[in-house]
Amino acid sequence: MLLKEIRYVLAVAENDTVAKAADSLYLSQPALTKYIHNLEDSLNIKLFEKVGKTLRPTEYGKSYIEAAKRIQAIYTELEQDVFSLDEMIRGTLRIGTSRRGAYVLPNVLPAFSAKFPSVKVTLHEQSYDELDSMLVQGEIDIGMLKQPQELNPNITYLPLFSEELVLVISKDHPLCARAVEKEGCTYPWLDIRLFEKERFILYKPEHRNRFWVNKLFEEHHMVPNVFLDTNNIEGALYLAQKGCGACFAPELYAHNVLQLEGGTGSIRLFSVGEPVSRYQYFVAYRKNQHNTRYMAEFVNILLEYYSNK
Repeated sequence: MLLKEIRYVLAVAENDTVAKAADSLYLSQPALTKYIHNLEDSLNIKLFEKVGKTLRPTEYGKSYIEAAKRIQAIYTELEQDVFSLDEMIRGTLRIGTSRRGAYVLPNVLPAFSAKFPSVKVTLHEQSYDELDSMLVQGEIDIGMLKQPQELNPNITYLPLFSEELVLVISKDHPLCARAVEKEGCTYPWLDIRLFEKERFILYKPEHRNRFWVNKLFEEHHMVPNVFLDTNNIEGALYLAQKGCGACFAPELYAHNVLQLEGGTGSIRLFSVGEPVSRYQYFVAYRKNQHNTRYMAEFVNILLEYYSNK
């Protein structure tokens, strides 16, 4: 009601007559006249006085108009702030990702930042299970995660890309020469049974990928010779590079090592298993949450980037 009365009083002050003010407000002249009179009665002051054919503010009216203009300016600033947030000019985007997902961000954050330079990005690196929970609790806006064993009905999942878990060995390993091309495999295929006497650098037993690795060994009736258990995948890759054993790694990690070495790295990637192990990665957000435009645009940038891969 206050904003409405301010708008009406300022319109009369700016137009000098009720008739012109009513036209600017798309009101009838009698309706505006009645509104001003009722306002004056409620305030017990006279806001305007007639001078010839025009209305001029009284001393009370001048004080009211000055205050009304200040209030209107504050409200206009508030409107602009709210609009700016909705229009992606300011705000904070909370992204949750695994350590592996963090390798994805350099591919998309530059484009996002160029569009929305005033949007701050905060990164939360957690396990997949924790990311799922953080999404539901509203602690993050967007999650980048591997497909969970059970989809949460409170989360929307949009597929980004699929990734293969590959076998990694040094380029000088003699078994590199035993690889063959195989239909459906992204990389040259190696029979895991050839590694029966080789050493392995494996994920720790609680790691999700260790489940697949154990399954692979069980299917081939193998008991691996474990040199080291670690969840530090980068460390495992560098140990494999130095010839300390074979390891398993997601493609993204392995390619990152190759890129750091200028694409000529001393590791080789191989497909193993029948069929090979692939899993889907998603961008996810909580259902029924208010997605600001910059959140929606970040998702669009992600989807567009991977649709062109």
